[in-house]
Order: sequence, then C-alpha cells, then structure tokens
Amino acid sequence: MTYPPLGCLADLRQVRVHGTVRLPSGDVNLVATQLGLDREHANLITFTSESGLDPLVDLVMNGGDLRVAIKVGRAGCLVQGMSCVKQASV
Repeated sequence: MTYPPLGCLADLRQVRVHGTVRLPSGDVNLVATQLGLDREHANLITFTSESGLDPLVDLVMNGGDLRVAIKVGRAGCLVQGMSCVKQASV
C-alpha cells in the first residue's frame, strides 16, 4: 500500500470513517434563539463506512419553550428529519 506524501490533501471520496460521537452538552445560537443540547438525550452523530462523511444524526435541543429534535438517517437530509415543538408553559 502506498500513501500520499505528507501535506497532500486526501481525496475525500477515499476517506473512510467509522464510529460514534456523543455530544453530552453544547449550545447552538440562531438569530433570535439559543438552543442547548438536551442532557437527558444521547445526542449522537454516527459515522458508518457505508455512508462515508454523511453521518446518522440523533440530536435533541431545548431553548425557552422550544424543543427541536433532529433524527435523520443522513445529515444530508437534515431538514427532512427535523421537528420543532413548542412546549407548554409551566
């Protein structure tokens, strides 16, 4: 097997990634809303060798009275797997 010289950019089609990233906490700042990852949810981004650099996404975020769940088979279809729910005031 030969490897490209150091400092060369790899062909992204040849990059193979496999594994899961767990996000225990974090914030997303939108124009008028700040959302934080729901710490009770697993919040996973999973890469498989079949999907390349387009991971499976399973995130839940809360902000004020808004809850956003992103559960998609591929990040490339992010909007299709997003749901927003306005939570009842307590």
